[in-house]
Amino acid sequence: MSASNPRATWTVVDPAVATLFLSAAAAAFFVPLLTGPTDMPGDIDTLFNMYILEHVTRWLEGNVPSLASPGFYWPYPLTFAFSDTHLLSVPFYALPRWFGLTPEGAFKVWFVAGYSLTFLAAFIALRLMGLLSFLAGLGAFAFAFSLPSLAQIMHAQLGWAIGVPFAFLFMSRYARPQGQPANLLAFIAAISVQIILNVYLGLYALLLCAIMFICALAFAYGRDYRGWAKRLFAVPLDLRRSGGAGVGLVALTSVAVLACIALLSFHAYVAFVYGFGRGWGEIAPMVPRWQSYLMMDALPYWAPLSGSLPDLPARHEHQLFVGVPLAALFLASLAALKREQGETKILIVTTLAASLLFLSVAGFSIYYLVTFLPGFGALRAATRFELVAVFPICAVGMLTLQRMCRRSRSGYAVVLIAAIWTIADVALFERVEYDSSAERARIEALASRIEALGPVAGAVLADGKGDSADGRTYRQMLAMWAALDAGMPTLNGYSGNYPPGGGNDNCSWFIHQLARYDEWARDRGRTRLADLNYDVIPVDLRPCDLTAKSVLDRDAAHLPASLLDDDVIANSRANPQDSAGRLLTGLPE
Repeated sequence: MSASNPRATWTVVDPAVATLFLSAAAAAFFVPLLTGPTDMPGDIDTLFNMYILEHVTRWLEGNVPSLASPGFYWPYPLTFAFSDTHLLSVPFYALPRWFGLTPEGAFKVWFVAGYSLTFLAAFIALRLMGLLSFLAGLGAFAFAFSLPSLAQIMHAQLGWAIGVPFAFLFMSRYARPQGQPANLLAFIAAISVQIILNVYLGLYALLLCAIMFICALAFAYGRDYRGWAKRLFAVPLDLRRSGGAGVGLVALTSVAVLACIALLSFHAYVAFVYGFGRGWGEIAPMVPRWQSYLMMDALPYWAPLSGSLPDLPARHEHQLFVGVPLAALFLASLAALKREQGETKILIVTTLAASLLFLSVAGFSIYYLVTFLPGFGALRAATRFELVAVFPICAVGMLTLQRMCRRSRSGYAVVLIAAIWTIADVALFERVEYDSSAERARIEALASRIEALGPVAGAVLADGKGDSADGRTYRQMLAMWAALDAGMPTLNGYSGNYPPGGGNDNCSWFIHQLARYDEWARDRGRTRLADLNYDVIPVDLRPCDLTAKSVLDRDAAHLPASLLDDDVIANSRANPQDSAGRLLTGLPE
């Protein structure tokens, strides 16, 4: 960003440049990914994100009774808060559905919209930071389609990073010695919007912008502690004075903050009800190590180096290499740190400070202390901070290129090489994808079998002992979708969290889950199993023999002691020759 050019001069070149880079994104990314035999990005998590979007859409249509309690993990309530809700981005899915697109087609629109709007947000922010149009377009492309972001393609919600560029823009302006209250208000609005879109990126953007604010104070005041105190105490005063920022901005920020508070309160309440929480033992494997910043297994020419690095748990989450062009430009800026302008220097130091904060060395990380801050303890994959940190890296890289162009014509050649290389990396990236038509056929076949059984209150579908954890999870997702299409709830479930009794992989998992639900409901004064009218219908469970005798003989070790009584399943009826037979389960108090 350039203090001498705080406002961009918008011309017809800007939409032309934006169109150019979006066209490059279409050619290198969207069209190859979303057409052909394998036409859906991601894997199981894509099915889950699409399920949540479809659930919200059907709720808007009045076709499902509860938004907060979708039909999975039945009869547990409030499972909507187990992961991202997509409430702010759902119009980009719902509208295509209402115009006749299939769930898969609508998801593609939603997917493209997320990356494209993130690109446009970054383009606008970088232009307002003083970058020339082409460099702003290149920087926005490098951010929206960064290699760490592409490595998270199965978590498509992370492509919605619209608030991140504006958060850095407005914090950089507010962090100046004469920062205006309006910039603080706009920053709060951007962070609130990003948290609603995706809690991970929103909280990490808040953390990195806080680091940037501290770095700005350090450069501005050094050891002038009175200056530090005066600037810090001015923050609440600026909030009080922000009412003069304009009715539109005040209204937008108020709505965004209230919506953000409502959503976080909902998540916090559900976490309290279920006792959710991430211990450090669960977070530590996904805190970056030094080799994380060099890993990018899906980039063909980089894969040999990436594969030679010491392995890490949850390796797929440690793919943080930003690519040769951005890495080279950032290192060049770092080498010239003393000569950098003040605000560029702040971005460089902010990125370095954030990387050190998150770095794990021999099992120790300063980030451990951050997990005690509200909200951060619930974030398991700490490596995802890099999806936010890529923005200041892109800004620094583009500012370096802009300075090179102003000094020498050879800088334009470097810009061209950087642009071609960045786009080529996106085109070469080996993406995770699957055949949507094949998956839809499996879902429809299973849904038709459920519908043929008649109306029920609960259903066990397409589960049992899978060949692997992914196999079992995949069957759970098929069951959730089939039950949704059949208009029935299901005991099956998959999400970022699971309720008591969830996550088992034995043939009697559903009995264990129901028993744990009964204990959970008893302790919290909620509806007990004895007061629910329900049937449990096993569908397509061919690996499992669900006769009463077989359940007790085979799976007694997996069942709660309270269930090891003949009376528990005395009324069970199961045809061992038919996996779709009805199993009526009556659990006593």
